[in-house]
Amino acid sequence: MIADKLEGQRFGRLAVGEMARSTSGKIVWTCKCDCGQTTFVRGSHLKSGQVKSCGCHAADKARERATHGMSGTSTHVIWKTMRARCGKPGSSGYAGYGARGITVCKEWDSFEVFLADMGERPAGMSLERIDNSKGYGPDNCKWATNAEQCRNRRSNHQITHRGKTMCRKDWADQLGVTAERLNRQIQKHGVEAAFEKLGK
Repeated sequence: MIADKLEGQRFGRLAVGEMARSTSGKIVWTCKCDCGQTTFVRGSHLKSGQVKSCGCHAADKARERATHGMSGTSTHVIWKTMRARCGKPGSSGYAGYGARGITVCKEWDSFEVFLADMGERPAGMSLERIDNSKGYGPDNCKWATNAEQCRNRRSNHQITHRGKTMCRKDWADQLGVTAERLNRQIQKHGVEAAFEKLGK
């Protein structure tokens, strides 16, 4: 049976090198782990996802749990998600963060430092950047409600009327209309005429 050609491929933390044989004569692959260790893994274990590192990943997870005891909590999940979407091109959120140059401060590579700076996530809140053009760090982050985050999104357009600038949602609330209606009026008549028609 001809073994699949896996050389040059990557599985988890493992970069596959040349094919070899185990002491029992079975085909294995020489793999270099991201941690620097070399290990030998059967091709079926790589392709199935059964083996993704030399063993250091499991050790890291165990160490993580032993160190701060918060693995799996909402605070820890938010920290992991933040780092993934800023630093891992394969992450689902990378296009909107890392690809735009949004980074995480070096100190927050440590969950313990992040926790000391931000505290545990309050119920119903999410991590928000105060200035969306800047990265994640203690001076630019806070815990915010969903409504606060909505107002701070890049997609929530800022509108200036009579020298005052607010997001579209806040203007709509002040006018007593929906944001969608305000947007339609602005698109149809322009800002000043739209506000006049809506009574402001």
